[in-house]
Amino acid sequence: MAARSFKPPFWKLESEIGPNGNPKCPQALAARVGGDEFVILMSPDQTTDDAMEVIKRVHKAVKEPFMYQGRHCRFDSSFGVASSAPLPDDPGELLSFADAALYEAKRAGRGRVMTFTPALHAELKRIRKRSDQIQYGLEKGEFIPYFQPQVDARTGMISGCEVLARWNHPDEGLIPPDEFIPVAEQIRVVQDIDRTVFLQALDALERLRAVDLTLPKMSFNVSVGRILDPDIIRSVRSLQINGTQVAFELLESILLEEEGAVFEHHLDLLKECGVDIEVDDFGSGRASIIGVMRVAPNTIKIDRRLIQPMVEDDAVCGLVQAIVDIGRTLQIDVTAEGVETLEHAHVLSSMGCKTLQGYALARPMPESQLAGFLQGYRPLDLSEVSSKSA
Repeated sequence: MAARSFKPPFWKLESEIGPNGNPKCPQALAARVGGDEFVILMSPDQTTDDAMEVIKRVHKAVKEPFMYQGRHCRFDSSFGVASSAPLPDDPGELLSFADAALYEAKRAGRGRVMTFTPALHAELKRIRKRSDQIQYGLEKGEFIPYFQPQVDARTGMISGCEVLARWNHPDEGLIPPDEFIPVAEQIRVVQDIDRTVFLQALDALERLRAVDLTLPKMSFNVSVGRILDPDIIRSVRSLQINGTQVAFELLESILLEEEGAVFEHHLDLLKECGVDIEVDDFGSGRASIIGVMRVAPNTIKIDRRLIQPMVEDDAVCGLVQAIVDIGRTLQIDVTAEGVETLEHAHVLSSMGCKTLQGYALARPMPESQLAGFLQGYRPLDLSEVSSKSA
């Protein structure tokens, strides 16, 4: 079905520049390389300016609506341009250079054109090196879980932990997710990282239980690919976690209302297995209320960028209160991330947040420190909040 739906734009592509012999560009060859990606190969005597002229024509042609199965269909397109002239590398890599330029064009927004440059060439080499390191790191078990405790906003007791992925690089030390996830996404191994961190965290949970420590809840960040992985259902069904609630956090960057039936079915299966669903970074602007209602999560987590300025900004404080009220209306618990001071904790507790998470309460820590933290923890004193909100 996907292939058929893209046939009309490819027909337009051929009519504009090829295959070989079209008077508009007799030295060009158009080919579909898979999915919705196409290649236009031009002869060595053509310049980048010539390529730009072809792009203008193709872009205009592809944007024209056409009928398919009785419906008007419209497409947009992004372009990556690479020339073998200024690059000393093997011309056989020209396709990967164009693909790198295309990636940058897509990242910049829809309908963009990006030309492969020496700077982009250097970045591509860095990404390739990082990609190899990530693959090797997965094989060697370098991706490990860190644990950030969460606190019940009413009692001050530990209510759970969020499990965070860290890369324990042998030369560079501990690397946070924002420095490796973008490359991991490009090489499609994010769900592999999710899986290995998940299994290690469950092993850590067993070791805590062996010393009579039980966490009420353990939350994991999961990608769309991990949710769609049939292995995740089998893994969850085989879990034997007495006394600990497992929760999966969906990043708000996942467009909840645009995911397909398989995604929704897997969420239902996870819920049936007793897994809580949480929407992370709520308030960053991607997830709609309709999307949240469709997913029906147990918890929404307010984006830390809203939490941090709220004690100085009345407008932001009002916005946070509105999110808490939305949660209350939909019967969804609310967790506040980025709690940097006890003042944050007091205000958020009085607003009705159920759970607090942030550096004021506990920093992310390796398993080697978690047991000692839990054993020595003293509940946060919320009496000041209770008296204010009484």
